Amino acid sequence: MKRNDIYIYAMMFVFLIIFLWCPVMYAFDGLGVIYIEDLRNYKDPDKVYEEDEFLADFFNSIEKGKAGLHDIYTNYLPFYSRLVAYMQNIDRNSQIKLMELMGKKPSAPKPEDTSKNPEAAEVLENEGQEEAPKKPPVKVEAQLLYDDNFHRYYAFEPYQFLDRWIIGTEKSLRKNFDRQVENINRIIYAEPGVNFYVYILTRMQDTEYAIDIVPNEFSTLDFFYEFANSLDAKGVGWFDIDTVEKRVERVFRTDHHWAALGAYSGYADIINMMKKNTPEIGGPLPTNGETGLIRFDDVKERGSFAAVLRYEDYYEPLLVLDITLPAFTDPNVHIDAYDQYAAGKFDKSTYADHYSAYYNSSGQRYYSLKNKTTGRNLLIIGDSYSWWSNWLLAANFDNTYIYLPPWDQQNFQYSQFVADNNITDVVLMQFSDRLMFDYYSDNNLSRVKTD
Repeated sequence: MKRNDIYIYAMMFVFLIIFLWCPVMYAFDGLGVIYIEDLRNYKDPDKVYEEDEFLADFFNSIEKGKAGLHDIYTNYLPFYSRLVAYMQNIDRNSQIKLMELMGKKPSAPKPEDTSKNPEAAEVLENEGQEEAPKKPPVKVEAQLLYDDNFHRYYAFEPYQFLDRWIIGTEKSLRKNFDRQVENINRIIYAEPGVNFYVYILTRMQDTEYAIDIVPNEFSTLDFFYEFANSLDAKGVGWFDIDTVEKRVERVFRTDHHWAALGAYSGYADIINMMKKNTPEIGGPLPTNGETGLIRFDDVKERGSFAAVLRYEDYYEPLLVLDITLPAFTDPNVHIDAYDQYAAGKFDKSTYADHYSAYYNSSGQRYYSLKNKTTGRNLLIIGDSYSWWSNWLLAANFDNTYIYLPPWDQQNFQYSQFVADNNITDVVLMQFSDRLMFDYYSDNNLSRVKTD
């Protein structure tokens, strides 16, 4: 055999191994046979076809398939996750050290001036919340850790938490903002007999105190006020993190999701907002014990921000709600991982996703109370935030249905669904950057059909 032939066969063998390796590792990871760390390195489709374009669903499926194959043959390459983690640490540390050498704290470019509209907060209906965010009682310092041209990540002292800012300007965000408002109002107008509520999952970038802490960063506060004032919903509320203390208490320190107390406060806000119009649903369920929390001190919770940054400095124990739910017709419909966590049988990797693991409700789309007394049926249009609250809201309604646009990408026949399931109430609740700007291009509300 010639040397050139040996070289060709060797290369073919290597390519064959890689060709088979990636999908096999992907399958084993999905089945739980092995664990490969999720670096959250996903490719968006190169093109998204609008609903009115020819064969839009077909071509969008092809684009998603291409993106999915790209993810498999990137994230599951041999040694890829370790190499990327190592390089991210170098990149993050070099950015910080460069700023230190320059003798100044990192900061983002100064955005264009925008006019403030504090009076707009007065129209927001948010029981138990104050009308405008307060300034923090102690000096908070922000340090830029990483800029990936999509988000900027900050560490905040002395509270020791991470958060991120979307990168944009009034001009760059305006088109998507207007489209989101138009689509939400279209959905509201389609079924005037339904009580439609909107609950905005506030980010730190939406608050007034964030302007003082990161003054050179673009603030989405004006968009936030305009958004709430532009919706013709039965009620509009928002997640109350109007002080740094509330942000630390109600949101994970290193993750974008709300923590246990945050999920409960959001649930209480929504139920209190709804019961003004429909008192038969009752009030929020009470929590158990003195704190209403169960604490797992052996868990070191490092969330999505920490995972992206490979940042180990900040962590916290896992706190979950101690609450008694009413009986559902399916006794297995609400599944938490208390037994596993209490026995120490949980993922102990540095950046384990405990948010998804403890309340594994991401695939649940229906709850039905065993003892139906309200005569009302709820539809939740949500995202991953609702994983920690769907089952709470379901405790106040006879039947509860869930639609998650970021995952349920097919067309949703809204008007037909309302009629078929006798829907009386709808709550649209999503993370504010997704809800207001469709920032991740996964919240195409034009797929919610009303004709």
